[in-house]
Amino acid sequence: MGNGESTSFWFDSWSHMGRLAEVAGERGVIDMGISRKMSVANAWRTRRRRRHRNPVLNSIEEVLQEQWQNINDNSDKFL
Repeated sequence: MGNGESTSFWFDSWSHMGRLAEVAGERGVIDMGISRKMSVANAWRTRRRRRHRNPVLNSIEEVLQEQWQNINDNSDKFL
């Protein structure tokens, strides 16, 4: 992944966790507060980290933070 602009947060496999919609489930999508249409870059820019009761959602928060620290200015590449 490059800058996350064209990478779907929920439906593209941009992290080691795979497609996050499958990992978190419908309830997780709601609890995370990230729209189903949001890109990874939009998630980085428009929300702040939360603590969740569900450990899977906390893992997603950690992955999002890690990827934010490793962002680069290149356009996304699809594999």
